[in-house]
Amino acid sequence: MKNLKIIAFLFLVTITCSCNVEEILNPTGPINLINEAPNAFSLVRANNGATNIDLSPNLSWNSAIDPDGDTVSYDLYLDTNQNPTTLLAANITATSFQIQNRLSTVQQYYWKVVAKDGRGKTTQSNAVFSFTTRNLNVRNITNNATFTERFKHSSAVFDNKLWVIGGRSSFANVSNNDKSDVWNSTNGINWTLVTSNSFSNRHNHTSLVFDNKLWVIGGEEDNRRLNDDLYYSSNGSTWQSALGPIGGGGPTATVLGNNLWSINGSEGDLQFYGIRYRTSIDDFWRSVPYGVYFPRRREHTTTTFDNKLIVVGGIGTTTNGIYNDVWHSTDGSIWRQAIGTVFPERFGHTATVFDNKIWIIGGRGYGGVYKNDIWYSTDGINWIEFSAVGSFPARAYHTAVVFDDKIWIIGGINGGGSKKDVWVID
Repeated sequence: MKNLKIIAFLFLVTITCSCNVEEILNPTGPINLINEAPNAFSLVRANNGATNIDLSPNLSWNSAIDPDGDTVSYDLYLDTNQNPTTLLAANITATSFQIQNRLSTVQQYYWKVVAKDGRGKTTQSNAVFSFTTRNLNVRNITNNATFTERFKHSSAVFDNKLWVIGGRSSFANVSNNDKSDVWNSTNGINWTLVTSNSFSNRHNHTSLVFDNKLWVIGGEEDNRRLNDDLYYSSNGSTWQSALGPIGGGGPTATVLGNNLWSINGSEGDLQFYGIRYRTSIDDFWRSVPYGVYFPRRREHTTTTFDNKLIVVGGIGTTTNGIYNDVWHSTDGSIWRQAIGTVFPERFGHTATVFDNKIWIIGGRGYGGVYKNDIWYSTDGINWIEFSAVGSFPARAYHTAVVFDDKIWIIGGINGGGSKKDVWVID
């Protein structure tokens, strides 16, 4: 009888009470059992279609309000596709993001933001924006660096510093014209003399970083070729000698894979000494088996790009004159010429890799004319002249290295004499 009374009471409550079960369990209000996505929101900066945008822009967007009061975070997508799929940054809690790794120049980028509530609901920004980055600039850092005027010197980036090594003051064959001093700098303006007598004076040598050491290879002292001459250092101050690659007063060198490659030429008789390499685990230089070489030359440049050895320009035989060609190889034995839109002939120029491009700067052309033109290529085949040269003075036998997201152009010579200036492309 008691149970029947309870059942009757519950039945009466069910048919007479206007409240539902949720109101009984939660008298302060109904429970929302459905999770809602964050509200729509808009991108703010960079403006859609904006141009001349900095290479490390700060992107921002409006806040996405969550109807359920959930904490919202954001994923930022950016690439060169109209619907970007590359996740640049995830779980951003602010409504802006400063890009740290610089973008490519004169490139159109697309970006979008996805808001997340942490419970699986997302909302994409109401549009995909695009912007185009700025071009690079050429600007002068100093015309009066601490080291003396020089050309046919070498430069490298080592221990987070710029380095300048050796060189000569003038074309005159006089004593003490060549140098053996070693300088470094963190800003290109203030330079410190590290050492001045660790190896013999030289010019037309090369320097690079390999196996966590700074290397100086070959060169000439006055008219004497420093064949098989090599020094290396772990600090730039104390240097040790080792067996060089044998041959060539004017070697060029680069690093590909785990090997240091020497691609040599000669100042005088144009003898081509061949291509050699050494590994990081021994002191032996190995000659590359003869395959298909490019025509012999001197005062060319060598670099590494797209996992290939690259040789650019230089002076050939009397018949061939000055080159404006580009050759590439993956093994140092078989070389192929890149056929495309090329730059004017030159020697005494520089070639370096920056912004996912090969850059060729200055040099001398026919008649010994000094150049101030700058060319770049994304594939080593088709070349575009860089238009923002500004007041950059013509020069040859300078150096160009990449440091602090800039190309640094140091010293050189033109009709006005040798230089001790420093310029950057950034």
